[in-house]
Parts: sequence; structure tokens; C-alpha cells
Amino acid sequence: MKCRPRARGLICVLCGSGKNVERNHIGGRNHLFWVTGPLCLSHHKQFHRMLELAGVDLEYTPDPVERLIRASQAITILKCMVEHALHEAYRDRH
Repeated sequence: MKCRPRARGLICVLCGSGKNVERNHIGGRNHLFWVTGPLCLSHHKQFHRMLELAGVDLEYTPDPVERLIRASQAITILKCMVEHALHEAYRDRH
């Protein structure tokens, strides 16, 4: 992973932290570079660990359909992470 400057005023979509938050290419920089979401450093690392465990390949491929499949897989993993965070926050309040 390359280091990028941290964006100001962002909060992590998973934990609400404003510390060490950067825009993450949730569909993969090589697949859907314009789709980003703010993640803190901890959740960014967790997201990439989960992608690796799920076997989601974010390396470039010239096949446009394969790029969309890979991007969709990555977005699905982040969606599951968001749903889990929402469930945890809801459960903590009730």
C-alpha cells in the first residue's frame, strides 16, 4: 500500500473516528478508482485482510468484466463490514 496524504474532515464509515482517515478505493484502484469511502487506518487494514482472506484479487486485469466482478466482490466485503458495525452500534444501544 502506498502512503497517501490524509484527507481533512473525513470520518471512518465504520467507527466514526476522525483520526488517520483516508479515502479508500473500495472497488479497487485498478477496477473502480472513482468509488471511494472513508476508512480509518485500522479499518483500512482490516478491509484488506478480509479481501485477502476472501481471495479477492485487486491487481489489474485487462478484462473489463473481470474488473467489475473483482470490484463487486470488494464492495460486498465493505458492505458486510458496514452492516456489522451498524448491528454492533444498534445492539450497544438496546
